[in-house]
Amino acid sequence: MPESPAEALKTRLRTDLKAAMAGKDRSEAALLRTLIAAIDNAEAPALDGTAATAEIARLDLDPARLRAIIAGEIAEREQAAHALDSVGQAPRAAELRQQATLARRYL
Repeated sequence: MPESPAEALKTRLRTDLKAAMAGKDRSEAALLRTLIAAIDNAEAPALDGTAATAEIARLDLDPARLRAIIAGEIAEREQAAHALDSVGQAPRAAELRQQATLARRYL
């Protein structure tokens, strides 16, 4: 059975995470961990308390939903960077903008 779009993207993110860690790029590694977690969270089904087993199927995410998740993470960083600029935190704002740029690779 072929890999789902979400699994394919997470595989790519994990491969890139290993490379970022090997290159000691903390900012990129943090971004990649966040992207993986955002996808994992979106795949988690809502629990209604009636599940009698620990085996609950993950939700299937289509490519449009995956793009929306990544776009949301990009927007979050850009908004935070703007807010940081307004309070004189230019270095941290620049780091967030760099993370947003890196995240665009996955759109």
